[in-house]
Amino acid sequence: MTVTILSDLQPAARYPAEQLIRLLTAQEPTGEEPLMAIFESALERLGNSRSHNGRQPQDVLTAGQQAAVVNAFSLAGYHGSLMIAPVTSDDERVFILPPDAFGALSDRLALEQVLQGLLQRKVWIVQRSASWPTAEPFH
Repeated sequence: MTVTILSDLQPAARYPAEQLIRLLTAQEPTGEEPLMAIFESALERLGNSRSHNGRQPQDVLTAGQQAAVVNAFSLAGYHGSLMIAPVTSDDERVFILPPDAFGALSDRLALEQVLQGLLQRKVWIVQRSASWPTAEPFH
């Protein structure tokens, strides 16, 4: 495991990382629940759900989780509508972005990692193409 501290980052990457940290820790007011609180709450609900019935919870996201996903994409440089691929599995999400927006993301892999932690699902961010012709709104 590699740990990177803010002072190790290049100046261009430091500001978005600081923004994400402030958003995660509620040091930057957004009018929404802080991402870390949403994440901790989701983990607690997941643990409670598994202990009660031994099954995964249904594929339902809270309004706070949805807002956090939109904010995470915004911090990564994407401000458009979020579309997802219709998948049959409840444990994954595939976000589909227009080609120009996909190429403009500041750090796609870091965004996928943040979203995976937030949603507790496998997350991929892909470019709209013939391989991903259909999409539905994220909600």
